[in-house]
Amino acid sequence: MIVGSLKYKGLEIDSLHPILKKAIKYIEETDFSALENGTYQIEEGKMFAVVMNYDTKLKEEKKAEQHEKFIDFQYLISGNELLGSGYADESNEVIEEYVSEKDRALYKIVKGENFVNFESGMFIVLFPTDIHRPGCLVDQPENVRKVVIKISIDLLK
Repeated sequence: MIVGSLKYKGLEIDSLHPILKKAIKYIEETDFSALENGTYQIEEGKMFAVVMNYDTKLKEEKKAEQHEKFIDFQYLISGNELLGSGYADESNEVIEEYVSEKDRALYKIVKGENFVNFESGMFIVLFPTDIHRPGCLVDQPENVRKVVIKISIDLLK
């Protein structure tokens, strides 16, 4: 997992892989206020953005997820949430085994899960080894607007 902010230009962003820099460039050049919720292709089948709004919930009400084919580059446009993350481990409690068509497995309990206070302007990069639980409330339910750029792991090779 990589946690960063677009507020801090320089070494933090300069040291990222070129495909992650491409995701940042997309975020910087896109007027999300003009976009409806939905999916937008960046690189056909290999990189796309999913723009969404949702209300944060108690972490006990949220399922953790894991992907194998795509990296999640999550950028919080507005609002605040807690995002839980832990590593893939056999002791994690699975709710739904991996489904290739959805590129997703779901979990209830994640061993060693830690939470990041995810604020607007920040980004989090989640790799296939990162089981993550997005959308958890900080103090009270809040509506957030987020873009998740799905990046095929093939683009990192």
